[in-house]
Amino acid sequence: MKKWIVLVIMLAACGSEDKPTLGNNADNSQTDVGADTGVESDATLPDASADQGADQGMSETCATQEDCLYAIADNAVVDVDGGITRETVIGRDLPLLLNMPTTAGPAPVVIFSHGGSFEPAGQNNNQKWGALLARNGFVVIHIGHSLVGAGQGTKVCMAANVPQTECSPDEEDNGLLTVIRAYDIAAVLDDLPRISELTQANNYPALDLDRVAIMGWSAGSRGPSVLMGAKMLTTANSPLFKLPHATPKVAVMLSPSGPGTGGYFANDAENSWDEMRGPIFFATGTNDVKPSSPELTGAVRRQAFDLQKAEGNRYLLYSNLAVGIGGHGTYDLGDATSDGPLADLSLALSASVLAFLDAELNGSDEAKAWLASDKALQLAGDAEWSKK
Repeated sequence: MKKWIVLVIMLAACGSEDKPTLGNNADNSQTDVGADTGVESDATLPDASADQGADQGMSETCATQEDCLYAIADNAVVDVDGGITRETVIGRDLPLLLNMPTTAGPAPVVIFSHGGSFEPAGQNNNQKWGALLARNGFVVIHIGHSLVGAGQGTKVCMAANVPQTECSPDEEDNGLLTVIRAYDIAAVLDDLPRISELTQANNYPALDLDRVAIMGWSAGSRGPSVLMGAKMLTTANSPLFKLPHATPKVAVMLSPSGPGTGGYFANDAENSWDEMRGPIFFATGTNDVKPSSPELTGAVRRQAFDLQKAEGNRYLLYSNLAVGIGGHGTYDLGDATSDGPLADLSLALSASVLAFLDAELNGSDEAKAWLASDKALQLAGDAEWSKK
């Protein structure tokens, strides 16, 4: 079964070099990008505060790994150049890449925000996640968070009321990256009706605008958190920044940032996450550390979940694999082709994200039952599986 799901991910990530295009950008002019994208129930789970040992609360022991997996489909996928969305607050063009299922529409939508900082072709990142989700019937829209040009940084500082003396939008770990990403995702959310018209005009599935998720890995999880209601201290002397958006129904946050990074904060009176709405799925772990930010450990990252309101619709998969076994990229399915515990964790990540999206966007009873079991925990091995 490990080899089977890994094969699905690998094949799905390898599209043709010449992608079909939707043909129109935000102002209805022709676009021809065609870049290579072969990059990278009522039952409840144990309370988040409980001891989550690997053998705790196991309602059903799986005889095989296949018995624990949530059903993963293998539908055909086509990668489509989605043209651009024009972000008007800052004034940037955001290139889009769509992983399209070949199933009938209207299809649920996942908007994916890539990790790292701003780059010219970021829409080509995170293709393992995009291909996996598209093979299971989701239209995945990857945003390229394009570079911030001269003068555009000043615009975002003005929009977020950031003092000009603290305006440094090109620094990866300050709150301005979070603000810009939030504006980018909001622009794509507002552009979904146009994108859906283009997909239908080109004989691809229509988008179901009532079933929309936002998702991101690493720095890509910051924008989704803000659109679900997180508040930021953008810089030391800025007012709180908020940008909640009504369109997304759910969010998936892989390797989220914690207090002290990207404008997130926590004190005795309030924190960045106490006004967020669910449902939200979180994934991180003790090995979720990158060399450039050693202070941002899994214990810090998981506070994005720990400081959420307990409303019964927040999930956390937290791996206890030691630092050095895998790493930050593990949560971007970077170890999906590995063996041993990293392969097990990759299976758990894939299955639990799919089950979460199927339960919350598609209303699947099978997915709800899977989430209410401890099958994710059995797949992941040494891990914690929590709901609050």
